[in-house]
Amino acid sequence: MTKDEFIELALSFPGTESSPHFERIGFKIINYRMFATYLYKNNSANIFLTVEEQKFFVK
Repeated sequence: MTKDEFIELALSFPGTESSPHFERIGFKIINYRMFATYLYKNNSANIFLTVEEQKFFVK
């Protein structure tokens, strides 16, 4: 996935905004928690999941 594809996908969720987060760009639902960050220099992303979401995706 390219930088542009990731940013487009992250911003496609209703009510999503982006903002700087240290050396990354952060994505969050407005007035809620951040759900992802993206780092340009190595094209990596972190996705934040709750414990319940982690259990679901591990299965």
